[in-house]
Amino acid sequence: MTTLEDVAKRANVSTMTVSRILNNPQSVKPATRERVQKIIEEMNYRPNLLAKSLARGSSRTIGVIYSSIYNQAYLDMIMGINEVAYANDYCIMSTNVDNYQNAVKSFEMLIANQIDGVIVLPMEMSMSTREDFNASIAEMGDFYHYLEKVMKDLKLPALTVSQRCEGMANISFDFVRLAEITMDYLLGIGKRSIAMISSVVQDGLWLEKERVYERRMREMGLEQFIRIERRPATVQGGHAAMDSLCRSGALPDAVYCANDYFAIGAIQSAWSNGLRVPDEISVIGNDDVQFSEMTFPKLTTASLNSRLAGKRAMEMILRRIRGEQVEDAVMEHFMVIRDSVRA
Repeated sequence: MTTLEDVAKRANVSTMTVSRILNNPQSVKPATRERVQKIIEEMNYRPNLLAKSLARGSSRTIGVIYSSIYNQAYLDMIMGINEVAYANDYCIMSTNVDNYQNAVKSFEMLIANQIDGVIVLPMEMSMSTREDFNASIAEMGDFYHYLEKVMKDLKLPALTVSQRCEGMANISFDFVRLAEITMDYLLGIGKRSIAMISSVVQDGLWLEKERVYERRMREMGLEQFIRIERRPATVQGGHAAMDSLCRSGALPDAVYCANDYFAIGAIQSAWSNGLRVPDEISVIGNDDVQFSEMTFPKLTTASLNSRLAGKRAMEMILRRIRGEQVEDAVMEHFMVIRDSVRA
């Protein structure tokens, strides 16, 4: 394997000169730089990144722990993290976990690989039923407690998304605001008979969204139209909920879906039941995951701002690595107007 010393010997320069060309090329005269760079290419020299990281006490790697590879919102966040990481010459080591034990093992594996910082996305182990939700909350609590305990002994920049942990930076989403802007948009364009598709969990962010829906409907004197169909938070759940609405004989003007998966299933069901979206019924989502603009019609939704959350998380970790103080952040949410809602 070609070494730095091999390149220096052939180019008849010092190893320091080769190192400067690799790390700070503008500090070397153009003629020397071009000659040595040509030799580097000819000899197919690649720097020993492990040796470099050990020498500077940095691996240029950030660990990312998340809990559902099937949740597009998490993937959007990881895309944002990657974007900022690559722009700053960092790489990402990510791990997908599904229970407390795997989360602990993954965290310890990341530490063993000498990461420079860690980002923990929401640890939703399972959310299919209320029983799953309760078990998940318990496992999440155990992991965050473990995280707080071990981080006291580690001088490692860390950031959590949604869950606040002592000694760690945090980015959170305002699910109440997300629901408010969704309902305000529907009511603002004249929708009055509005049904909601939500999760069977009826807790956490789902309960927050349901309360906003009911409050806004009552504020407008529309109590008679309040109807919540609760299903597992999947495309299939959204399809089943819309099937139920279609069979009810009292079809609403619009359906507020508590996430985009529900909305996609609801649109599929509407077409299956002979309803044109948005001509005969409007469907609105929440989150604005990447595939929401790939539906037919394209989905109108309130944006969770997931990709920007990922970018901010990485920016905050980099600032912590540099020893800077950072303030916790709350994401801003906004409507994304597409084609699935008509005034």
